[in-house]
Amino acid sequence: MRLRYGIHSSYILLLWYLNSAETHAFASLSPHVVVASNFLGEQQDPLPSSKQKHNIRPSRRKPGGGTHNLKPGAYHDSTEEELYTKTMDLLQNCGEVGEMTAGQAHEGGKLLIAWSKRYVLQSGEMSELLLRKLVSEKAAGNQKAKPGVNLFNSCMNAWIKCDPQNGYQKAFELLEYLNEYSKTVTTKQPQLAKCYATVIAGCCSAKTKRSADVACELLEKMDIDRQVKHYNAVLNTYASLYDHKSVLRIFQQMKELRDADENSVAPNRTTFNIVIKALSGCKKMKCVRKAEDILTEMENAYFDGNRCISPDKISYTSILAAWAQICNKQAVEKAEMILERMHIMYSKGNRHAKPDAVTYNTVLNIIANSRAFDAGARSLKILSSMEQLHELGANGVKPTLVSYNAVRTMWSRLSRRHDCNMDHN
Repeated sequence: MRLRYGIHSSYILLLWYLNSAETHAFASLSPHVVVASNFLGEQQDPLPSSKQKHNIRPSRRKPGGGTHNLKPGAYHDSTEEELYTKTMDLLQNCGEVGEMTAGQAHEGGKLLIAWSKRYVLQSGEMSELLLRKLVSEKAAGNQKAKPGVNLFNSCMNAWIKCDPQNGYQKAFELLEYLNEYSKTVTTKQPQLAKCYATVIAGCCSAKTKRSADVACELLEKMDIDRQVKHYNAVLNTYASLYDHKSVLRIFQQMKELRDADENSVAPNRTTFNIVIKALSGCKKMKCVRKAEDILTEMENAYFDGNRCISPDKISYTSILAAWAQICNKQAVEKAEMILERMHIMYSKGNRHAKPDAVTYNTVLNIIANSRAFDAGARSLKILSSMEQLHELGANGVKPTLVSYNAVRTMWSRLSRRHDCNMDHN
């Protein structure tokens, strides 16, 4: 009872402070909810109530399990409840707007960064509360408060960590807020680009159509320091959603930007492999043929001297996986042809294209599932080639249990088919 009364009294004191005539950084909505407003006059999410405070777990586990070891830094050994107490003490004792001391401003920055490293629900809310308090001090002319772009970036990371599915939306709102704030202060473009990259990464980790579209929108607005890795992350998100049309659209944009001398976003081997993978999972013949065309483009680039987009095992295996889903006589011929192309590329100096046991096993499975009349002979030829290469010292092509099982299953199937034909006759 005494504890409850103490908490209630502290909130009454806080509300009196926040509702004072001289205070413009915060505004009260109800006896139990406090809302922060920034220098633009926007209202923000409420502070956690005293009830929410006791729900803050000291656990430092990532969402979905797994222990997260905090990086060394201020308050890295503090629990979430201790951080909450320090945050509230700072906000209550920093005086009126514009009176925050340099030490308090520095303390606010350290608390914000500490919250941004926590995988708890309150980390985004508390980080943003501190950030907006510092911004309001800066807007009031307090030169001791210097909320830089790095603090904005930490706050964005906090929202993404505390809510992997929807945190990117809050991070996106903060990015727009930063763009408005940067009009009033001097900011460096590379630092802004870092924030764009943070939000794009958060969008990609959410892996939804909406988040991927937001990331794509940000790529177009990010007119400085955008790199091929940012585009690859968005491509991979669309590929995981089986949206091959969006993958091809962005892939074409990258080529156009490359032709316009923006070499930092020129497609690389990873880009091509993501596109091939997306097309290979489409299960449509036109998509498989498009994937083969892209593979041919990679091979031609290698022979023209562009080693950055030369095909590797992933490139060829993705095409093989596509033909494995079709499983007809044409698939068998294509699989054997792709295996031969890998050997040719390897003999021409492309060490990334060297086939291994996984590659051979994929071809064996395609042959086994094709039900071709000469499947047995084809499979024995592939298996014999693996054994010969292994005896000659080739690493990684030794036949495995999967290899022998594929051949055994195929011959067993052929034997049953032969017996059925004999009984029919």
